[in-house]
Amino acid sequence: MLKALGVSRGAAVVAVLLWIGSAQAARSDFSLRFEAAFNEGEGWLMTALVQENLPVVAAEVEALVAEALAPGTSRRDFERFFLMAERMASEFAYLTDDAGPLVKVRTSRFDAELSEPARSEAVDGAHLVRATLTEKGFKVFAPDNIVIGRGETVRWVSEDGAEHRIVSVRTHGGAGGLSSPEIAPGAAWEHRFDEPGSYYYVCVIHRTMFGKVTVEE
Repeated sequence: MLKALGVSRGAAVVAVLLWIGSAQAARSDFSLRFEAAFNEGEGWLMTALVQENLPVVAAEVEALVAEALAPGTSRRDFERFFLMAERMASEFAYLTDDAGPLVKVRTSRFDAELSEPARSEAVDGAHLVRATLTEKGFKVFAPDNIVIGRGETVRWVSEDGAEHRIVSVRTHGGAGGLSSPEIAPGAAWEHRFDEPGSYYYVCVIHRTMFGKVTVEE
């Protein structure tokens, strides 16, 4: 392929190295040193680096999240950048009692795993969310990211032959209040949303099942 394009193997290697070098050059010395400490599992050094660079940590966390969400980022790098961002933000929260950057990291990660938000239409007085199976047999909530109005109700129905229990995820900065009993196969559970906000939730029985309800005025 390279020969067909008139590009030598050596020139291609040089181009790749230059691209890697330019990508690293765009990141700060602090970010690169933190990544090295992260890769080596040197917790004491990560703490020390964050403490030495407190004024820029929030911006560095946002930069790592941006890299994770950039088009073309591999799944491996997506995971790596978010793990680094969460660790950096966690150290910052520990040192300053400011959990703002950490909440943003977790919210961005959660949102990135969801479908695009969609305005839901109520049926028989409630917006329907089904606990179901994908074609590959994965348990999911469908739809997993709905937008409703204040005072409306969501009904979760177990259609995958399993029990489920829905709870709010408060660590992501969203509103709380969701805590269902175990929903038996074929059964349903309803919750009325009286306050606007973003409600992140998971199934505590099947941790790979998660969703979000956005309540608007």
